[in-house]
Amino acid sequence: LNAVKNAIGLSNVTITFATNGSVKPQKRLLNLLKECKLVKINVSIDAYAERNEYIRPPLKWKKILSNLKYIRDLDYPNFVMMALSTINPLNLYYYDELYQWITGVNEMFREYDPKDSSDYRRVLPNRCVGSLDLQYTPQSLRDAIIEKYGAEHEISKMISNIQKRPASSLVAYLDKWDKLRGTDWRTTFPEVVKYFEHP
Repeated sequence: LNAVKNAIGLSNVTITFATNGSVKPQKRLLNLLKECKLVKINVSIDAYAERNEYIRPPLKWKKILSNLKYIRDLDYPNFVMMALSTINPLNLYYYDELYQWITGVNEMFREYDPKDSSDYRRVLPNRCVGSLDLQYTPQSLRDAIIEKYGAEHEISKMISNIQKRPASSLVAYLDKWDKLRGTDWRTTFPEVVKYFEHP
């Protein structure tokens, strides 16, 4: 960024960077970023509070909040934070909880006029692939999601045409990791347990 500043200046530069909120940005970086035209901070948050800690170990919610509040309280007019949420079979039922926290009264992710950034959204859900792939979502949970959010909701649409894999494979994976980590997915995501027990 220093090289760009020395070459052309930063007043017409738009920067996008991703963070999981675990590290507070250094002052020297912030001094450069506040000179930019626009700084889009994409924060990877998959769930609210302890559910996020489960999905993204070893992150601690308190630390994430502290770092995000620090960025917010800088009150740089060129800074905008957007939450990127990777949707998986555990957190899709709780998407509304995360969405309400992000868009609610806390103003962590304040509304932003997208004239300089047409791709801006306060929350952008993305499909999870890999170990927590949405393909492992039991049909009963898919049906519950459509009932909870409605067929036209972006989460409902996200799961509507996804191929199905046996939910038992995901349960075995979660049970294995819980044993190693000393966690319990059934306690952290209690509302979805029944759908995995009776897919």
